[in-house]
Order: sequence, then structure tokens, then C-alpha cells
Amino acid sequence: MTEKRPASPLEKRVRRACYLALVALALIAWSQLHPDPLPVIVSMSVGQVIGTLSLLLFIHAIVADLRAMLSRGKAPPPSQPPPSA
Repeated sequence: MTEKRPASPLEKRVRRACYLALVALALIAWSQLHPDPLPVIVSMSVGQVIGTLSLLLFIHAIVADLRAMLSRGKAPPPSQPPPSA
């Protein structure tokens, strides 16, 4: 039997970003299914704000993870070009 470990703050941030992105996507899909003025206006304003907030939370999680790696003395893995054939 596996034990559940508590979610780290970084993981919680990423999950919140994903949930917000799904809400924004649902609002946008609503405007596609009901192309009346109200759903379109709501998706273009509220959906965009929620989607942007989701993106900012995700970027914040990435920056926090990179900062934590650098403070522990670990450098992020280097990107290397693919080997030439």
C-alpha cells in the first residue's frame, strides 16, 4: 500500500493553475456553443482574465522552482544540441 505524501506548495500552485485554465476553457467553449452576445462577452472578458491568471500562476511556479534549485546549489539541467549523425 502506498502512502500519500502531502502536496508541496509548488504542486498546489500548478494544480490551481490547471484548474483555472480548465475554467477559462469551459467559458470559451460556452461562447462557441452559444454564440449569443452574453456568452461571447463573458468569455472574452472573464475567461481571458482567468486564463491569464492561470498562466501567471504557472510562470510563478516555474520561477519559484528555479529559485529553489539555484539556492540548493543545483543548476537546472543544461540543454544540449542533439548529437549529429
